[in-house]
Amino acid sequence: MVGAIIDCIFVEEKKIKNIFLREKDNIFQLKYETVLITRKIKKNYIIFISLCLFISNISRFYVCCFNNVYPSVREEWIKSSLIIIIIFQIISILAGLIEAIVRIIFYL
Repeated sequence: MVGAIIDCIFVEEKKIKNIFLREKDNIFQLKYETVLITRKIKKNYIIFISLCLFISNISRFYVCCFNNVYPSVREEWIKSSLIIIIIFQIISILAGLIEAIVRIIFYL
């Protein structure tokens, strides 16, 4: 789902390459197309940042409401969140280490 949102918001590299290949002889048309793409990219970044801020504020509001309703759970929630973050970091380090070991074994 995140990939679909990113594809809708950002300009593909293929489109930019096609414009450069198609308009390489006509400099004025190339400048015009690049200005249009630049405006579209700026607009899409503004939309993306606004969407991220909106989702972040809704999440922050939810967490604040949850902490006000269940104040005794706050410490446990913070502890469990930190433990989960640390576990995910350890798993990613181990996955990279295993991948490196497998590459070394197969290349020798």
